[in-house]
Amino acid sequence: MNDTSIPLLDTSGTPSAMGEAHGETFRDLIHEHIACHRDWIFEHSAVPMDEGRLDEMWQPWIEANQQAAPDLVEEMRGIARGADVSFDHLFQVNSLLDLGNFRWMDCVGGTVGCTCFVVPHEAETGQTLLGQTYDLSAFRQRFNIVLRIQPDDGPAQLVYSLAGMVGLAGLNEHGLGININYLSSNDCQPGTLHAVIVRQVLGAANLADAVAAPTGGTRAGGSHYLVADDAGHVVSVETTAEQFALLYPDGEPYGHTNHYLSDWLQPRQVVRSSSIGSSIARYTALRRFLQRDDLDRFVEGDDRRPQFLPPLDLCTRRARGTRSSARQYDRGDGAGAGRAEHAHLWRLRLRGRVPGDLAGGLTSTRAVRGPRCRGRRSTGSLDRRSGRSTVRGRVPSGAGSWRAGRARAPCR
Repeated sequence: MNDTSIPLLDTSGTPSAMGEAHGETFRDLIHEHIACHRDWIFEHSAVPMDEGRLDEMWQPWIEANQQAAPDLVEEMRGIARGADVSFDHLFQVNSLLDLGNFRWMDCVGGTVGCTCFVVPHEAETGQTLLGQTYDLSAFRQRFNIVLRIQPDDGPAQLVYSLAGMVGLAGLNEHGLGININYLSSNDCQPGTLHAVIVRQVLGAANLADAVAAPTGGTRAGGSHYLVADDAGHVVSVETTAEQFALLYPDGEPYGHTNHYLSDWLQPRQVVRSSSIGSSIARYTALRRFLQRDDLDRFVEGDDRRPQFLPPLDLCTRRARGTRSSARQYDRGDGAGAGRAEHAHLWRLRLRGRVPGDLAGGLTSTRAVRGPRCRGRRSTGSLDRRSGRSTVRGRVPSGAGSWRAGRARAPCR
């Protein structure tokens, strides 16, 4: 039987204290994640690489993030202490997308295929709907975690992450949410990591402060940051290490995949032959769907009706004969020809008024682990008042665990 739990950790305090709690709670997963992550790097490194060379070469990135975000680097140090692992190795896990630029292009292209979208005013509720697929190497499926954090200095946050990482997506008590897409730029250099920028956005009190994180300073590489608030204000930020471009959905449904949409940033794009076609196809399908005149009828009125029934496939790696079904934003067979590492790791749907929810009410989510065509999905809610996580009306054994589908897999 597959272990299908997605662990939820409640933590608060200083960056060091929150990090140590994270490290102690997920110690075994962090050890395993680091080992698999380093195997992933060395297996197909684009430059001659061994452990000593990697640790030495990545020091400038540590220094750059220490200057840009000392509190988040201290949280990483706390995670390393709590898990009893090397800080350098823990930092490299937090450099997930940024270290990927050192791998052979075809390998990176075959393992990254995220799609994100926003609906500024959802039918029925009028609230902002922000969603994403987080598609990474299949071995990372077992490292999924959710962090519900209350820093001493900053807003409460609900953060999707992987064991050992400070964050990959989420929302905060001020009604701000963020999702990202990997973008491949040719100007990678020591700079702020994508995971650090995500947490900087979630540490903001308003949209103005939030968008300063991905646009200010020097970044480690390219990413797209989709930042929204609960009033329906949305900013799409495409970045390279040195430049950025802003796109504005202007109150309309909007989506993004893994290629630059800004004309003036396209010369900075590294075109990966193994992935550019998938990104364009997914974007085309998503854009067509979001522009439907009858989009509202695809949004659920209650949990008994489908949330989305797209008449198209957003994932190019679909199993033959599969059909779209409820709560499906992306679909694939988890492998596909020549794509054995591919897996859909995360889909998140945020409902309700965010500030009140995190302050003392109910934060409702829809999480799906693994490709939807395998029939793995779950609905879940985080109840701040009771401290429990419920799934389809049940409270699973163990505090704060979510239920979803997951397949155990080796590192490669």
